[in-house]
Amino acid sequence: VLMTMALTRTVTLADPADPFSLLALTDTVTLNGRTTTTIYDAVHRAQTVTEPGGRVTVTTFDGQGRPLTVSTSGLAPVTYSYDARGRLTTTVEGEGASQRTTVLSYDALGRLSSRTDALGAVTTYGYDAAGRRIAETLPTGQTLHYAYDAMGNLTAQQDARGVVTTYEYDAANRRVAQVADAGGLAVRSEYTFDAAGNLVAQTEDAG
Repeated sequence: VLMTMALTRTVTLADPADPFSLLALTDTVTLNGRTTTTIYDAVHRAQTVTEPGGRVTVTTFDGQGRPLTVSTSGLAPVTYSYDARGRLTTTVEGEGASQRTTVLSYDALGRLSSRTDALGAVTTYGYDAAGRRIAETLPTGQTLHYAYDAMGNLTAQQDARGVVTTYEYDAANRRVAQVADAGGLAVRSEYTFDAAGNLVAQTEDAG
């Protein structure tokens, strides 16, 4: 397959005599006749992207470099809000009657503790003393469970259907086996690595 690509870069400087006084940078990439234009700000954040079909995405940022708004032609605008610690707290999609808001809450240690979606459905999260997520309670009331070994490797998880999957690791903390047990039907998968750590074999056995 033959591909042709052309790149044009335009730089806007506050002082033409100072190559470090960058105000904006525009990249125009043409691949097989289809052109994408990206405009970056002075710190190389993509502010405006124009796709080959004409769709334009404009992103604004706050003083900390976090995205505040994302507007894409033909799609609902998205607005982001943050708390004093810089954590994402709300995402608002759309405007007016079609507005959909997602709210994130955190515990005293800064871990995500709950997520409330646009319909008011709440998902909560629980952690162990090491800060690892061990429980996720869905809006339906079902709870997902997770367990870890002393090295922090995930050793078991139970999904909303009650299916339990366990994991085994070697001395290098590589996952060498997993067993998924759904209603008494256990499927064991094993993984073999070479001396360089590359996966060289995978076997599966339904017991």
